Amino acid sequence: MPRRHIRKPDSRKYGYDVAAMQAAISDVNVKKLLFCINSIEPHLNNISTGKVGRPSVLTHAEESLIVHSLQKLGDWGFGLDRPAVQSIVQEYLINAGKSNPFKHGKPGIEWLYGFEGRWRNELTQHIGQPLPASQAATHATK
Repeated sequence: MPRRHIRKPDSRKYGYDVAAMQAAISDVNVKKLLFCINSIEPHLNNISTGKVGRPSVLTHAEESLIVHSLQKLGDWGFGLDRPAVQSIVQEYLINAGKSNPFKHGKPGIEWLYGFEGRWRNELTQHIGQPLPASQAATHATK
């Protein structure tokens, strides 16, 4: 069985500890210690490096709208698989008139995994099962 790395709950995923970085900056300013200038220079000059990673194709508000739509479709009993979600995003980009950076115009599976990860608290996956007639009648009245 492959080994899994288990991260401590209070550990950081990436970046520096803020207190340690402030201590290093003060040490460099008083010429007490020497550090690699490439790693500490942005912090010395108060330059923000921004978010880490490639920017998302859709804004947070646009993704939120798609998540809300997916939730409503699920509430109405329409089960959607991953290719259907990819097609919905593709249609959204076309209708919104946004540039489409995806290969073949449709988001790939890696984008979809990232989307699911960003919205993992709002979206869930279920295996489709037939709905009994009594439950179907109650869902239709809601």
